[in-house]
Amino acid sequence: GTGLADKTDSFTPSQQSAAPSALAKQRAAEFARSDEILNQPAAPMIARTASLKISAKDFQSARAGVDRIIASFHGFAASMTINNAVGEPQSLSAELHFPAAQCDAALAALKGLGRVEQEQQGGEEVTAQVVDLDARLKNARETETRLQDILKTRTGKVSDVLEVENQIAETRQSIEQMEGEQKQLHDRITFSAITLDLHEEYQASLETNDPSAGRRIRNAVVDGFRAAAEGSLALLVFLLNAGPSLLLAAIILFWPIRTAWRRLRNSSAMPAPAR
Repeated sequence: GTGLADKTDSFTPSQQSAAPSALAKQRAAEFARSDEILNQPAAPMIARTASLKISAKDFQSARAGVDRIIASFHGFAASMTINNAVGEPQSLSAELHFPAAQCDAALAALKGLGRVEQEQQGGEEVTAQVVDLDARLKNARETETRLQDILKTRTGKVSDVLEVENQIAETRQSIEQMEGEQKQLHDRITFSAITLDLHEEYQASLETNDPSAGRRIRNAVVDGFRAAAEGSLALLVFLLNAGPSLLLAAIILFWPIRTAWRRLRNSSAMPAPAR
């Protein structure tokens, strides 16, 4: 800069031989500091996940607590399923998303809903994926711009124009796909995912819904008559279907069987020859 030039001009003749060396060292130090600043690693981008399995004595109260926690920590439920089947413990399965900065506080609040039976936390560093995707997306956009400029100035054959248009379409498709991946990565970094399994503590009920003995006997009788009727109907249907064929077979075989029977009877009735 100007300061460095002025400082060099003020050197005495005996110092001028050392000036270039000092200036070179100063500039090398400045470049080294610049490279150090540029090469400093950015803060890692982490996609956090967690899962909780919680049992609660008062399920309805815990269920309402889930809604309050979602609202308090500015989260949202990507999915939620509630089971209220009779005779089974009530349960809730949900995938909740909270801002990454609120993840720890949301986890602590969810743990307060009941007894934590299982907890798991994890994190995936996606910094390299983000950097690589950003670079590929930048190159693809530049390629698209160049192709559009070529298309504007193209005056050659129609086939050449169509080829450029096809390349633009393929590049645009790649850009849209990468933009979708970029948004998905951004969402994973911005919002932490918590899988929640909430169920009430099971208590066996003293009440029974089993039918009485009289009702069971009545049902058995009805089922027996129904089975007998179905069996009789099946036999009747079989006879109606197979009856004509059986009758025809009997008519055809009647005379041969009758003749054979008479011969057998006559041969057995003949007296034995005298000795």
